[in-house]
Amino acid sequence: MRKGSSASVVLLIVLLSGCLEKTKSDSKTIKGILAPKSVTYEYPITISKFWHEFQQALLNNDKSQMATMTRFPLEMVNKHYSQEKFLSDFDNLFTNDLIENVLTAEYTDLECITEKDFKENTNNTIPVPNYTPIFRFTMGWDLIINKKPKWRAYKVPYFIEGRNGYQLCYYQTSIGEI
Repeated sequence: MRKGSSASVVLLIVLLSGCLEKTKSDSKTIKGILAPKSVTYEYPITISKFWHEFQQALLNNDKSQMATMTRFPLEMVNKHYSQEKFLSDFDNLFTNDLIENVLTAEYTDLECITEKDFKENTNNTIPVPNYTPIFRFTMGWDLIINKKPKWRAYKVPYFIEGRNGYQLCYYQTSIGEI
């Protein structure tokens, strides 16, 4: 073996091990899923910061701040909310039970889902760039009739990264018999 080639091999091994370590440290776990670096790049506003700001806006009943944190038209099942409709219907969208659940949750309670899951669960028309993390927060309540759970109600806001950080982009409500 030539003198220069063994030094090159050692240098190559050092460089490769440095790349492997960097890849490990640039990945992060979201709800038990190891997300690759291409999914977890730095955002203008991180999801943890967004979640805190979202909670503060709800706590302060700051409808205009909530509107800036929402992508319009806000889609719901068979509905599209303009900013004006969102503001006028705000108290019906953000009920006390939803606000209470959001205020007591941590950003780690958000579930990171794929674009495929998002499209299958929402039938949305929102264009989603590849590798954009989509987060959802699922809340459910049992409706009791004659002391037995009879119906289950769900409220599920979805959040996606936009130009100015994360935004509420879809809001799903449903009810079904248990």
